[in-house]
Amino acid sequence: MKTLNIDKLIPIGFINKTHGFQGELSIAVNEDISFSIEQFKSHFLFIQIDGLPVPFFVENIREKSNGVLVKFETIKDEALAKRLVGKKVFSEKLKEDDNVQEDAEPSWFDLVGYKVTDQVYGDLGPIIEIQELPMQFLAVCNINNKEILFPLHEEIILEINDDSRSMQIELPDGLLDVYLND
Repeated sequence: MKTLNIDKLIPIGFINKTHGFQGELSIAVNEDISFSIEQFKSHFLFIQIDGLPVPFFVENIREKSNGVLVKFETIKDEALAKRLVGKKVFSEKLKEDDNVQEDAEPSWFDLVGYKVTDQVYGDLGPIIEIQELPMQFLAVCNINNKEILFPLHEEIILEINDDSRSMQIELPDGLLDVYLND
């Protein structure tokens, strides 16, 4: 798995405190950063942990007087949130114009961040990476701290909904068992 160079990310600010008991975090935003909250909905923010950028999917984000409040999908309680206080927060460079041109060629890489649901297994979480191999593309999800890969192929993908940033799939029988059974 390739790692993301932290130098290619934009520093947004740092997590200055927890907010509430459901894992919401307060981010003090750098004064020189200007952005729209809408840019971060259904996107990843990166938190620097042990010198490396770790992606966290933004479940909800809202403005407050001196920064933003963010709820990450995987941070469910105050105890987990407290571990992130003081950490630096980064973002990938966002397109200045988020409007996709009608004639723009879609790419498998555009699916990073889409939530995946399998017909049998259910929720597989968001796609955290797309890997390009010579003959196919693979999507990477994380289930129970185990990385799973599945091919992006028209026979597997039932539906892609760009509005909700979600994908419905039907994986071949036994594919998930290879990853989840020890």
